[in-house]
Amino acid sequence: MTRLHLPIAFTCLALPLLAQTNNFVVPSKALTVRPGSVWYDDAPQFYGLWGSTGTTVYGRAQYLYAASDIGVSSALLQGFSFRSPYNYPQQAATYTTTVQVSESPVAPSAAVGTFAANHGANVTTVFSGSLNVPATNAVPWPQAFVTPIPFAQPVSYMAAMSQSLVIDYQTSASSNGRSWTMEGMRAEWGFNTNEHYQPNCRNSTGQASGSWGWNPQGLIPGGYFSLYLYGYSQNGAAANNALFFGLSGLGSPFGPFVTPFPLANLGVPSPANCQWSIDILGGAGYPMTYMSSGSSAYLYMASVALPNTPSFAGSIFYTQNLSLDIDPATSAPTLFPSVALRWAIGTGNTIPCTAVTNLSSTAIPTTGGVRQSEAAVTQFWY
Repeated sequence: MTRLHLPIAFTCLALPLLAQTNNFVVPSKALTVRPGSVWYDDAPQFYGLWGSTGTTVYGRAQYLYAASDIGVSSALLQGFSFRSPYNYPQQAATYTTTVQVSESPVAPSAAVGTFAANHGANVTTVFSGSLNVPATNAVPWPQAFVTPIPFAQPVSYMAAMSQSLVIDYQTSASSNGRSWTMEGMRAEWGFNTNEHYQPNCRNSTGQASGSWGWNPQGLIPGGYFSLYLYGYSQNGAAANNALFFGLSGLGSPFGPFVTPFPLANLGVPSPANCQWSIDILGGAGYPMTYMSSGSSAYLYMASVALPNTPSFAGSIFYTQNLSLDIDPATSAPTLFPSVALRWAIGTGNTIPCTAVTNLSSTAIPTTGGVRQSEAAVTQFWY
């Protein structure tokens, strides 16, 4: 069993008090839903307790939690804690950090990139010094919250007087040069998974299709679909290609066959060990743009509008590309299939919080990037 080791003064004086207190968790959704278990809403937060090898790197993470998402109307806050993400083993470490808390008139949706502007008038430094965090294992969910970290002085919170509760981490050193990542959540974006990767199906340059890029934020009703497929030959043949969409993946009927089956069964030339893996919706394929980059090339389809129909949330579809390739030994054309992917359209539902984050190599940052509907899962004690 791992334990958090706090400075002696805090351990002796504050923990007995905290043992008798109540708590609330924000965002409140994290009490019942594991980030990433349904949607692409898993957002591990490495900004607050940042570490880097070889140089001193300063990190800052500020989280604004909406008063409407806090389960108490008033409280005298006495401490806080956080936890590791699911399936995310981490090393024990010590961080030199300062943590500030305030109740703010700024709503999470109105947060700006200047850290000071998001705080309320009364900013309390609740921790300053060496913060020890434990090693964690990979499962289960939820991971235990770290031992409560007591505030150096309590903070009065009244929901009627604020739009948000703000916690602000300013870290200047790490004992092991690594970050300790906190569990975090974000909006319910869509996601994709590997339906069928074929490591032994290789194109003329010996590459298997198994690397792709996409934009999860766009995969919601009214958003847009984008896909990048990597690992193609620079001979330009793959400019002749088609992306196919389907409603089912492995195990689908396809004429007299069941997926996956060898492309050669369709009477088309293809590299050895290459299979087709999805059904085909509508029968027509859609071309992806071919681009050469470095020693290889890639295909992309970007910003294809999705219907703004809320009932589409949760819909599942599948994709697989088929591209032309040229056998370098015989100059014969072949058809090369991409990795098959399974897609789910998200709801786009947000959570009432915002993160403002920055990593800097020279000093504690004063400004950062605003990340709406995203925050570390935090437990406050009162």
